Amino acid sequence: MPKTVSFFAFAVILSSAILSCHRGPQRAKIETTLFTYAQTACFGNCPVYGVQVFANGRLELEGEAFMDKIGTYSLRLTSKEMKDLKKVFGQMGFCGLEELYGLGVADLPSIVVVADCAGTEKRLEAILDYPQEVQAFAQHMRALVARADWEAVKPANID
Repeated sequence: MPKTVSFFAFAVILSSAILSCHRGPQRAKIETTLFTYAQTACFGNCPVYGVQVFANGRLELEGEAFMDKIGTYSLRLTSKEMKDLKKVFGQMGFCGLEELYGLGVADLPSIVVVADCAGTEKRLEAILDYPQEVQAFAQHMRALVARADWEAVKPANID
């Protein structure tokens, strides 16, 4: 009888171990957002999109209008590309910038950057007459968005 109990206990433990390995999809890892970047609409055919940049080098693009990537797309940067992006972002001096450049201009697209500054979320909107460092950062982001190697996560159904 003791052998039967031991075998039964062993079978229960083994079954539990096997089942715990096959519980279905694992929960997605929580990714840390470094910043978000968006380009807003204009009175013409300006691309409208948002990009979320994660600390692990993944970028997620949400294309909304006037671009070839409408829907959700993902891109993984190499460690060098991520280092370069962080450098351009750092050179911008984001936390020391004004929150708005170009008040009262409605027909131009704006760029919107949101990031953490010492524990507080800061939002920068730049429409016109913004610093060269912000222009360089925007140009860097536009180049990333223009890349052809984005992978479709959830492309929009366009009829």
